[in-house]
Amino acid sequence: MKTEPGKILTYDEVVAALREAERLGDCVPEDIEGTARAIIDGRLQQPNVQIRTMSDFQPPPIDDIINALKTFATGPWGSKSDVVRREVEKVVVGLQPDDVPGAIGNWVEAHVRFLRDPALGETIPTPEYLMDQIVERGHCDGDGDDIAALVAAMALSIGLEAQFMVVGLNGKPPSHVFARVKNLEGAWVAIDPVAGKIHYEKHVTTSQIFPIEETPQ
Repeated sequence: MKTEPGKILTYDEVVAALREAERLGDCVPEDIEGTARAIIDGRLQQPNVQIRTMSDFQPPPIDDIINALKTFATGPWGSKSDVVRREVEKVVVGLQPDDVPGAIGNWVEAHVRFLRDPALGETIPTPEYLMDQIVERGHCDGDGDDIAALVAAMALSIGLEAQFMVVGLNGKPPSHVFARVKNLEGAWVAIDPVAGKIHYEKHVTTSQIFPIEETPQ
């Protein structure tokens, strides 16, 4: 099922696209109907999920993805979300300040199940949406950019600095993004559960850092 670039899909079209991706052996969420509802709600009500459809299933430009991640990480469904801050405070309570970045990374790795975007296009859930899923089900599904936005929002919500890093592997164009969090000593700590699973650090040949500026309250 190919879609026109930039077209806003209906609920039925999203479900059909996900079902087709499932039939073709692509990765799809467990709850297809629930995912479709979230996508539609995000397009028409609040940005729980952004979806951009492309002909031939080409990913959007990196700058577009980073801008969406920054908006979500710093906005009302990110670092300013009461849901996000409440859960982060549970994670870091009683810890020494320098242990906080690692604790956030360990918690995210334990609660986010990696699932790449389906073939219908790029989807980016807000950190609050992912956190709601974790609270309700004990885990959520997400790919590298989803995890990066969640990590950044968690760090920013408790006053830490965060940034995004985009890397390319083996001489190929940039293909993966993760978050880094600054500890009290001023060192940037990479939080990348995806890299931790497949150990591709040695294959990074290009990288670019994108600072995150907090938006006013």
